[in-house]
Amino acid sequence: MTKEIALTFDDGPWGLTTPRVLDELIAQKIPATFMIWGEHANQYPELVKRAAAAKLFSFGNHTFSHRSLLEIDEKEIRKELEKTDHIIRELTGDFPKFIRPLLVI
Repeated sequence: MTKEIALTFDDGPWGLTTPRVLDELIAQKIPATFMIWGEHANQYPELVKRAAAAKLFSFGNHTFSHRSLLEIDEKEIRKELEKTDHIIRELTGDFPKFIRPLLVI
């Protein structure tokens, strides 16, 4: 049996911390999955593109506006996920492989 660890980040991306995290992961050649928040990907598209260009990372959908999915209806949930899927596809060339929902009451 092989033991593995999956490194994931609930990443905005954020203008201050994401570049530092990317620098270290790229320098050490450490793969990770970034859970992308759609609004922030629109704000920092260059960070998402940089992560995609490194060919080390996968991406997940962390909704568009970081709203709790327990507090909105199915139509709004679909909108949150589809908008972010589209942004991730536009910036990385791939659809996200994972969803990390915010489930707070």
